[in-house]
Amino acid sequence: ESLGKITHFEFPIHLGGNTEVKYHSPYLDYKDAAGVQALVDFNYGALTVTSDNWQGFNNDLEVDFNFPEPTTTQEIQITCLRMTISGIYVPETIQVWGSRNGKSYELLAESNDLKVSHTQGRNKVTIKMPFESTEVQALKVKILPVAPIPTGHHRAGEPSRFYIDEVVIL
Repeated sequence: ESLGKITHFEFPIHLGGNTEVKYHSPYLDYKDAAGVQALVDFNYGALTVTSDNWQGFNNDLEVDFNFPEPTTTQEIQITCLRMTISGIYVPETIQVWGSRNGKSYELLAESNDLKVSHTQGRNKVTIKMPFESTEVQALKVKILPVAPIPTGHHRAGEPSRFYIDEVVIL
């Protein structure tokens, strides 16, 4: 017989902690988490918009993760905050690109689940994107927000924001 609610936490150690991070688009000044290293600092967001570990974005995100030496990877996981009452949605599209030389990239995985991204609620959602085991010198992650917010929401027609806490590279 259960005596309370079951809680499960995961704090994975991953390959991203040893990468150089380069943003091609800005994060929100008021929601910067740990700045440039926030997406690979092993700090995970709580189920609240006030958690200091969420990094927020108003527009498309493009960010590179450059490894110090060729590294074999096979999956990316990104945890997103869903707080739709505040206009914070799970991103509509996430792409992972890999490069053997840091210059030319090939698409490794893509997530584009409108049912997940347009669902209303207040929770954390982890997007898991496995791909064929690949040796890379760099990874590029591109994320597109829900835009506009869907009909039926009190902010319908406005652009959404998205909050992510970590890009877990496995």
